[in-house]
Amino acid sequence: MHSFKSFCLLFVSSLFLFGASPAQANDEAIAENNHGFVLYKQGDLDGAIQSYTKSIEMDPKFAMAYYNEQLALIYFLLLGLSYLTFKIVKKFNS
Repeated sequence: MHSFKSFCLLFVSSLFLFGASPAQANDEAIAENNHGFVLYKQGDLDGAIQSYTKSIEMDPKFAMAYYNEQLALIYFLLLGLSYLTFKIVKKFNS
């Protein structure tokens, strides 16, 4: 878990070094990114990922949108792996 946190910190740092800060992003991209965050908090990962992708399309240098999109994708994949693990364990315990 420690290495995952280190990876995330390094990833975020690199985005801010090479990408635009939120202050430099256009207002429409920021609004779409914020909408994605609301969807993410409501548990709508598909909608959140779509909003983050749209935000990136609006402003390809908006680093925060890339970061949020990647976190949502990672969370989506982890949920899928957890579900598969549960199904396998359930099958072998039956």
